[in-house]
Amino acid sequence: MTLTLSQIIPTSPKTLYYMLTNEDALAYWLCDRAYTRVEQNGHILLYWLNNSWYMMGEFIQLRPDETVVHTWRVKGEDKTTTVSYHLQAVDDGTKLTLKHDGLADDELSAYQMEWQIVLRNLSSALTTGADIRILERILIGIFPDTFDEKVAERLGVPVKEGLFVGNTIPGLGAEKAGLKSGDVIIEANGKPARNNAPLTGNFAGLKPGDTVDVTFYRGAEKHTVQLTLSGYPLPPAVSNFSQLADRMQADYATLHAELSHILAGLSDETANTPPMPGEWSVNQILAHLILTERNYQEFLGGYVQAPELHAFTANASARVNAVVQSYGNTQALLNELKRAYAETVAIIRAFEDEKFERPYILWWANFQLGNITGGHNREHILQIQDTLAKLTQ
Repeated sequence: MTLTLSQIIPTSPKTLYYMLTNEDALAYWLCDRAYTRVEQNGHILLYWLNNSWYMMGEFIQLRPDETVVHTWRVKGEDKTTTVSYHLQAVDDGTKLTLKHDGLADDELSAYQMEWQIVLRNLSSALTTGADIRILERILIGIFPDTFDEKVAERLGVPVKEGLFVGNTIPGLGAEKAGLKSGDVIIEANGKPARNNAPLTGNFAGLKPGDTVDVTFYRGAEKHTVQLTLSGYPLPPAVSNFSQLADRMQADYATLHAELSHILAGLSDETANTPPMPGEWSVNQILAHLILTERNYQEFLGGYVQAPELHAFTANASARVNAVVQSYGNTQALLNELKRAYAETVAIIRAFEDEKFERPYILWWANFQLGNITGGHNREHILQIQDTLAKLTQ
């Protein structure tokens, strides 16, 4: 059977063709990661992180700004179907006609629902810029951290698989339910939690305000609590990159002032001492914040000159320790962090001169930077305070 859907999207055929073929652009509306070689018989691989589901195919027809046709074969199936996109310029944008050929009768309804969802997200990415997957995402309110056998042994938990709570987000479900840093979640909503993997699939069909059971280990003790799900916190909306740069400049200034106050008078010996074996010292945390800014600067650069950066290496011990050794003391690290903040702001402000035809770039830059300042940086300020408290006990 053939599924056919049509939709008018307020953008040019050129931009829409880019969204259907470019491996970076595909991840903004259809999947989590994409890999493409855009040529006759070239490959297309789409990957979804929450359930390790993927689609692999081959481009069999490419007419720039007019037609994209590729095969479609999903994980665990032998059958190959065909997806085609046909683009037609109209007065208010581009008419997109999608056809999915070769579906079985019992597949049609599910594919229709999924394609309607992703086409809605495609339209949103090219109008408001918002990613509906984020707007409708639910979360429990934790900052996860790396979990492996060594971490399990250090924590004294009797499991090797789970989601390690690095910290909780103030005011959200995990904190209210009593979860703490160092807990290891093994089950949420009746489904297992996996090492370093999001819990998105555990909450399919649920909405903010719903309550689920969460089972976790705190040391060797097993606990189950009821937890209320939350919506994803979003930073204030901005209408251009200059507004985003202004806000980030103010946020960074506040963060740096707080860090400078907390670390005033701290000796280099204390700043280089980890509170426990395997945990970061204050200077290592500062190095991590510097590397996070550098990593994000590379990510921002990918907006202009693809491919975009997906790897996050600011946690790598070799990089963290190299930065600590290179700058030598806490004040030098604070100075470099201030300089890195200023560089990030300068990059964002320069984007105002770029002629972006893709609103999702501004939306995602705002979303990710909001998470860095409002979430990630705050998490590590708390970590520094906790580290200093442990060292002075």
